[in-house]
Amino acid sequence: MSALLFVDDRQVPLEASEGLTQEIAQIKRGIARRLANKALIYRSTGAKKYRTRISGGGWVSSGLSDVDFEQQVAIRCIDPLPCHSATNEVTLPAGRRSDMDFPAHAVVDGLLVETSITQIVGNTATLEAVSGATEYRVECYQELTVIGADFTETVNMETGKYSWTLSAEEV
Repeated sequence: MSALLFVDDRQVPLEASEGLTQEIAQIKRGIARRLANKALIYRSTGAKKYRTRISGGGWVSSGLSDVDFEQQVAIRCIDPLPCHSATNEVTLPAGRRSDMDFPAHAVVDGLLVETSITQIVGNTATLEAVSGATEYRVECYQELTVIGADFTETVNMETGKYSWTLSAEEV
C-alpha cells in the first residue's frame, strides 16, 4: 500500500500526485571541533530533527495554496523512516502516522524476511521473532510538525499541468 500525502489534514489528491517524491534529511544539530592531535570531537546540541522537501504535479491543483504555513502544520510523510534493532523490540519515533500500517522485516543471512508487529506499546514495537535473525527493521511513516514552510505551485497553461513543491523543517 502506498502512503497518501496529508498536509494539515488535507489529502493531496491523487490527480495532483503525479511524480510525487519526498526527501527527508536530518538537520545537523551539533558542533564539530578538530583538536591539535587531529582528533575530531562532536557534541550534539539538541534532539534529532528533520527537514523535508516534497514535490508533485498533475492535472489539478494540490489544494495546499491556502494552508497557513506561518502556523504549525502536520505533514503525514510518504517516505518511510527505517527503524532498526538487534532484537525484536524496535523503537519507533513518537511523531508517527497513526493511519498507516508499518511493514516489518527481520534480516536473515543479509536478506529481508517479512514478519509482523505483534504489539506497539508507547514507542516500542514488538515483532514476531524469526529464527536466525540478526536485525529487525520497521518501515515507519513519520508525522512531522513544521512551521514556516515554503510552498510554491505553478500551472503550465499550454499543457494544463500543475507542479508544486513544499519545503519545511521540523519544529
